[in-house]
Amino acid sequence: HSFHCFGHFRSQGRQFITYTATTHHPYSAHFLVSFRVPLLDFDDKRYTMDPDVVAVLGLFDDVTPIEHDDGPNPACAIMYSEEFKTVFGFVRALMQKQELSERALKLTAIAASLNAANYTLWHYRRQILAAINADYIRELGFIGDFILSSPKNYQVWYHRQAVVEACGDASAEMLFTKEVLEGDAKNYHAWTHRQWAMSKFSLFDTLRDNGLGYVEQLLADDVYNNSAWNHRYFICDKTTGFTEEVVQREIQYAMEKIQTAPKNESAWNYLRGLCKRFCSPIYKNASLVAFVDSMIAQDKTLVFPHSMNVEIFSDVIKDASSDTDAVNDAKTKLKAECTTLEDLDSIRSKYWQHRATLAM
Repeated sequence: HSFHCFGHFRSQGRQFITYTATTHHPYSAHFLVSFRVPLLDFDDKRYTMDPDVVAVLGLFDDVTPIEHDDGPNPACAIMYSEEFKTVFGFVRALMQKQELSERALKLTAIAASLNAANYTLWHYRRQILAAINADYIRELGFIGDFILSSPKNYQVWYHRQAVVEACGDASAEMLFTKEVLEGDAKNYHAWTHRQWAMSKFSLFDTLRDNGLGYVEQLLADDVYNNSAWNHRYFICDKTTGFTEEVVQREIQYAMEKIQTAPKNESAWNYLRGLCKRFCSPIYKNASLVAFVDSMIAQDKTLVFPHSMNVEIFSDVIKDASSDTDAVNDAKTKLKAECTTLEDLDSIRSKYWQHRATLAM
């Protein structure tokens, strides 16, 4: 890729720089994109600071802001707004003097609205909260608004976790994470936070079926939701444990879901994980073997039942109790399955070739 500046010009009273980006990718045609970047004039009233910000900054007449220092010759200086530079100038000054006060707390709220990913800022805010004996329940509402507007921001989720720990109350976390997951059912941060809260505060008993009811609702909405499958395993592991009864129930559940969507990798992974961990050697599970064969009979182009057969035949070969004829038969079948998978799953053909060598 290459970028070129073609100079700046003025349009409707505003100055712009025009850039072009060209690409010479070996697998694509040459193309060119042009875009304009406005040169912001902070004397322009459109870029004046918010009145609420000005009011808060009025609390710091006794403080001299510390400017950000990029060094004498910055390679690419960031064009911060005047508001941003002023607010963070005061933040740096307060941090330097280690001020932990109500006015500092107000300032961090404004600074976070300008850059919610600044982890140093959130750490400073937590120091202030602890020092002034702040209302942590109120802080949950504050950070909740940030998360809902920026749900994939690591820093805001960590801040919420710290606040929940500080107030010792996670009763709102199930509903809160549910609200986030309604917007994105695979939000990694929400799932991680939910599992942390459930484990840390033993919330399983407060949920329908220890939380399985919620998972079943999500899988009914989207059976491909790998995050929900992961959470299902988590709940079983942390509550009942994987007793023989639970394992058989979960295997049956996975099989039923696979039948509704045979190409669903999430359900197949769940099934394979259960069998390899709790039913080894898996070739002795007659119902599993019959299920895999039935799925191949329905559609020979399905990758996952063929790959499950590779695991089944591998277990026969590795099992010391298998007789010679059974081992030889399993080796033949494993090689055949790997050959089939080289075509059906060509992106991993080298892997299947490697698996076939294990049957030598």
